[in-house]
Parts: sequence; structure tokens; C-alpha cells
Amino acid sequence: MTVESATTHRDAPPPIDLAGHFRDLARVLLPALVIGALVGAGVFVARSTLVDKEYSASVVTQITTSGEIVAGDAFVEQLRAPFEELASDDGVLTQALTTVDTGWDTGTLRSHLTLTPGTSPALLTFAVTAGNPRTAQQVARAVVDAVAQANQSNAERDVSRRVGQIDTSIDSEQARNARLPANSSARTASDVRLAELRAQRDQAAAAGGNQLTVLSVPDASSTPISPKPVSEALVAAVVAFIVAAELLVLARGRLGRRNNRIWARRVAHRHGARLQVVGGGRFDPSKVLYGELAHRHRRGRSAIILLGEQTDVASVAVPAGPAEQSAQDIDHHDLHDEWWRTADLGDLVVAVVVLSTRGRDRAATEAALAQLADLGVSRHVVLQGRRPRRGSAGASDAD
Repeated sequence: MTVESATTHRDAPPPIDLAGHFRDLARVLLPALVIGALVGAGVFVARSTLVDKEYSASVVTQITTSGEIVAGDAFVEQLRAPFEELASDDGVLTQALTTVDTGWDTGTLRSHLTLTPGTSPALLTFAVTAGNPRTAQQVARAVVDAVAQANQSNAERDVSRRVGQIDTSIDSEQARNARLPANSSARTASDVRLAELRAQRDQAAAAGGNQLTVLSVPDASSTPISPKPVSEALVAAVVAFIVAAELLVLARGRLGRRNNRIWARRVAHRHGARLQVVGGGRFDPSKVLYGELAHRHRRGRSAIILLGEQTDVASVAVPAGPAEQSAQDIDHHDLHDEWWRTADLGDLVVAVVVLSTRGRDRAATEAALAQLADLGVSRHVVLQGRRPRRGSAGASDAD
């Protein structure tokens, strides 16, 4: 026989019964494991047969700059930002797709392309996924070449524009210089200005901007990176197992009409009753009643036993106390009858609700426990097993 206790204070909400909940989960362990295994197997088969495999290839590039690399997040982001933007530009991606026959559009290529920073600020890795390793490597190299060419074209355009602006300033200064008197201070200042402009022009023409060069091209992996049917199936199986166990406990405790242990534990816990789960033979309530009534010294103490469907309970009489002349017979009432009309509720101190796993007493039990909780009566719920012992009597009649 097992005993599960709950709160007896009717004004306080029952505490969370984690131990009882884990016991309920243990009772549905096998069906939950079966469900989890089936879900995991289904995910494994689906991911293995219905999802196309994808392989990854990468190209490690280095950003070379004419200036000095400064440590710091801001500088590093500014160094990489132009190349990251070019890698997402439709024109650059279109140029890359013209060199490799993939059947992709720019949106598809963008979804298969990933740029990740390297181990140093100047390193940038281009990774591409495709249906086979060779295609992935070809596309990755094509994207790097297209980005490098676009960056070079942008740099040349910027240099040409800057040189053109300086040439315009030189032409203007030369025309002004020609109008100034020889050996004058203004002519001398103009000559200095022309020298500075020519030096700026030479410096601007020599500046090529940041360049992207290929540092290494690792071999494409022969192992697909997606899908991962084993790991995905394990995750799905674990999640399905947990969800199935919780749903099974919820269903057995809240759905249906037949009494079961999970429901009995939940309803006893909710109404502050003590739950006893016993075998299928005749139940002797004397142990429960003697212990409860031993603490009641006032005259006229009273107890009742409420019987559910297909229960088997022995008759019991509580020995007389110091203020009583004879032993006290304990009344038996049918749980489904109006027991509160005939029971002595004024002197009632303890009630035992006896149920059977073969009965359908859920609604009546919850109503009776709620009434007893309002009366402040000590409450016990006894759940008898499905198989009665050989030679036991049938269901008892209510007194």
C-alpha cells in the first residue's frame, strides 16, 4: 500500500506536487517512449529520403590595404563592410552566376552564401552550399572573383574621380599663375600651391584602395552539412517523448470517466485529501479511522465512509472513548446518493472516500471532496486496484 499526502489546510492553495507529477510521468513512460521512438524514426526517414543533401565549400580571402590596420571593432567593421555589401549586390551575384551553370537566381545564391570573419581582422571567408561539393566550390570561387572585380572597378572609379578633381584645380591654378607678375610674392605662392596639387595628384593616382585576394581554397567537404538525420531524429524523439508524456498524464488525469491513479492523485491533492492506493481485495478502513479519531476527544465524534462503484469495504466499529458508553459504528454511504442529508455533519470529523479503478466516480468524487473541504473535515481517498483477491466479496451496498 502506498500513501501520498497533500495539504489539509482548506484556506491555502495546495502546493505544487512535483514528486507526484514525476510518479505520474513514470507510469506513462512506456507509451511515451514508443511515441518518441516512432516520431524519431519518422523524422530520420523523412530527412534522409525527402530532403536534398547540401555540401559546403569555402574560400579564405585576405583584405590588403595601403594603410595600417588599427585594432578595434570599428575599424574592422569598416574594413570588411564594403566587401560584405558587394557580396549581397544583385549585379555582383549575377556576374558570378554567369560563370557557373547552377540554374539559380540571385536570391537563391544569396541564401546559399555566407560570409564569416576570419581569425584576424584582414581575413574574410566566403562559404557556399550546393547540391554537390564541386558546384559549391565553383560558386564560392566565382563569387570571390566577382566581388574582387567589383571592388577593383569601384576603386578605379574613385581614383579617376579624385584625380580629375585635382586636375581641374591644377588647371585653374596654372591659369591664375600665368597672369601673375614674375618674381612677385603672389607668383611664388602660386608656384608652391601648384607643387602641392601635383603631389596630391600623384598620391591619389597611386592609391588603389583596399584589395581582396584569395589566401586559400580548402577542398570541399565530401560529407553533407545538411540534413543531419541522426541528430535531428534524436532531438525530435526527445521532444516528442517529453510532450507525449505530459499529454498522456494530462489526458489520464482530466479526460475520461473511469477512475485511475493519476486522476485520484490530482483530485486528492487539489482538495487537500490523503490518497491511499491499495490492492483489489476488501479494504479495512479501521487503520485510517482509528488514527484520525484517536485525536478527537470530544463527545459525539463522527466519521463516514463514502463508497464508489464496484468497491469492497469491510464494516468497522471504532472502540468507545472515555466519554462514550459503547463502540461507534461507522456509517457507509453511497457516493452517488445524497449522503449529506442523512450523515451527522455537525459532529463529522473524518471522511473516507473509497473508489475502485473499475468505477466511474469522477464527478461525484470531486463534488464530495469539495463539500467535505468546506466543512473542514479530515479527508481520505482510497483507490482500490482493478483485480480483487480470490475469495473477496463483491461490491458492498451503501448503509
